[in-house]
Formats: sequence, C-alpha cells, structure tokens
Amino acid sequence: MANGSLVKKKDTGIYQAVFRFGGKQYWKTLKTTNKAEAKDALGSIRNTIRKIEAGDLIVPGDAEVGTFITSFGKLKAKPDQLDNTTLQEIIDGYVAAHPAGSKADSTFKTEACHRRHLLAHFGQNKIFRTISNDEVQRYVTKRAKTVTGRTIKKELITLRLLWHYAASKKIVGREVSFTELNLPVDHDKAPFATYAEIQTKVELGGLSDQEVDEAWECLFLSMDEIREFLNWAKEEVAKPLPNKHYRKLPGFLVPMCAAAAFTGARRSELVRSEVSDWNLERGTVAIREMKKKRKITFRHIQLLPELVVFLKDWMAVHPGGRWMFCEKPNKKMRPEDTSHRFEKLRAKSSKWKVLHGYHTFRHSFASILASKGVRPSLIDEWMGHVTEEMSARYRHLFPSDQALAIAALI
Repeated sequence: MANGSLVKKKDTGIYQAVFRFGGKQYWKTLKTTNKAEAKDALGSIRNTIRKIEAGDLIVPGDAEVGTFITSFGKLKAKPDQLDNTTLQEIIDGYVAAHPAGSKADSTFKTEACHRRHLLAHFGQNKIFRTISNDEVQRYVTKRAKTVTGRTIKKELITLRLLWHYAASKKIVGREVSFTELNLPVDHDKAPFATYAEIQTKVELGGLSDQEVDEAWECLFLSMDEIREFLNWAKEEVAKPLPNKHYRKLPGFLVPMCAAAAFTGARRSELVRSEVSDWNLERGTVAIREMKKKRKITFRHIQLLPELVVFLKDWMAVHPGGRWMFCEKPNKKMRPEDTSHRFEKLRAKSSKWKVLHGYHTFRHSFASILASKGVRPSLIDEWMGHVTEEMSARYRHLFPSDQALAIAALI
C-alpha cells in the first residue's frame, strides 16, 4: 500500500480509502461512486498525511485522526484514541529504557542537559506528537541567542533520539527530520594558541565575556607552563587547611593533571583507568578507550620519566583499590566529580583560573608534539580518535611543513 489505496464496496459501489497513520490502519468512506473523484480524494489524503508528517499540519487534540485526514485537515470530530503522551513522559520512558551502563557517563550527562533545555522551552505537559517543525524552529531561534549552532545541533540530536523512542512505541507515526530548519551558521573553532597570545588578544579589549571564554578554550600550555602549573598545584594540595570547615583538595588531582598533560588521555579515559593499566617500572600505560559500540579497546603510550615520578608519589598515598584516580578505595569517580575538584583547584589562582578543565592538557599534548615536528599520524595514534576539526586546530604548529611550503614561493 503506497500511503493509501482505494476499495470499491460491491453492494453500493461507493469507494473507501484505506491508509495507515500512526501505526494504525483506517478505512474511510469517500461517499462517491465516481472513480476519478475517489482518486482525487485519495491524492488529497496522501497530501494531508505528508503535511502532518512534515509538521506543517497538526492533528488537533480533540479531532479523530482518520476523520481529520479524510477531511483534508479541515474537520474535527470526537477523540478516537489519540495519544496524549507528554514530553515529560517520553523522557521518563526513554531514560528507563537506557539504564546505567548502556551509554558512557558523559553521554548521559550531556543528554540530560539537553533534555532540561527542551523541557524549559516546550513544557513538561506538551503533547509530544504535536511538536511541529515550526515549534522546533522557534526553539532553535531562541537558543541561538545564547549558544552556538554546534550546541543546538547536539540538542536536536537528543530530540531526535526521543522521537525515535516515541516512534518505536507507536506514539508518533513518523520519523522526524530537521533538515529544513534554519540553523545558525557555525564558525570553525580557532587554532590552539599560547597563553601569551590569548592574553594579548584579551587585553586589546572589545571582546564579550563569551568571546573571552572561547579564546581561553583554545589555550595550550608549553612544557614549562605545564611544569609550573603542576608544581603550583602540588603545593596547593599539600597546604594545611585554615580550619576544620575547609575541605582538603584530593590527592589524585595533581597526578591526574600530569597524566592528561603527558599522555593526552581524555578525562573519561583517566577516570576508567585502573591501577593495573600502569606499569611504572617499564614506563608504559594502556589507555582504555570506549568505542561507540560499548567496546573497550586499548592504546599504549610510553611514559615520560617525570610523569612516572608523579605517579609513584601518588601510589605511595593511594587510597587503595582498583581505580587509578580516586578518593576512596574501590569507588569509581564520575567524570563530573573530577571536574568539580579541578574547578576548586583552579579557582585558587588568578593565572590558572582560565584553564578549561583537563581538556586543556590534552590540547597541550597535541600542540607541543606538533610544534616539535612529530608527524600527525603518530600524534593521532597516541591521542586515540582525533577529529579532522581538532587536527586542523594544531596543524599550523608544524614548523617544517609550513617552512617548506613558503620556501616554494622563493
């Protein structure tokens, strides 16, 4: 059945339209014995269904779906098992269908953030099936005033996941497409820059708070600056507390920062890192990567001697248990917990408060290697999967490639 067909009743000769919508089949009389008129009506029915699926036409809450479609979107009748599942109920069902462990913790956290924004805009009692493309466009337009297009696209992915879940439960009868939305233009992220370069740019003035924040997000530290930070952090962690009401900074902070800076590992990879992954005598580590199919793979990295020193000092006071970076024995930390502890640390310094979490050290790892002329393929291998976008942000730091290219002009 190509989105509807005609059936002629033998006793009366009246045509009926047979079509499917929302997982249900409808038989509706067309009140005509004329085949040409019946074909025209069927074409109008198909066109009405296309409009509903595109979000250009919404079935009213008090309309019977089949009657609404056969009236080409003009008539209303009594409700006929219309699904009134709300946005909040869809979210609750989706979360219940994806228990802990089915996705990476960071993915759960990101999706939860996106869902909060969707609820704030549409309202928890919004009938999910009535969300139209026009309404999604208004959401996009509103969000574009405060966040980047890249963020909006991620939020729409979360909405699409909710839609797929609703479709699997026959709550909506169509898959959603946001291809026709007017999304804000996204500019490429700026290349990684040194502390001095960003500081000069900020001191020139004229930047908004968001632009200043975006500038510091591009920071990479030199080896000397990394060592300066680690020495400062080590002193801060060791400082005695002024009184019992202050909470001491955890000991894992310094070795975890050092591990990020000297291996390029992600925050999530360091959180899932186990003590047995680190062979301090051989000076090697097996970084646990989490692939999209929830499969653990490993990449192996040689450890710098000074990182080994940091880690040996840490193991001397390690609380014990399976996890390398932790506060309590055998209690795995959440990535956001480690970031919260890092925020407490960086807030203690006017110089280091601009650091954007552990990812700054990952940026630094790639950028320093690039500036030393290490080939891109080897950098990518050590860092794990690296997007083309990220590679482009440190590519300008390769000294030999650029010098040879410019020399060709002479």
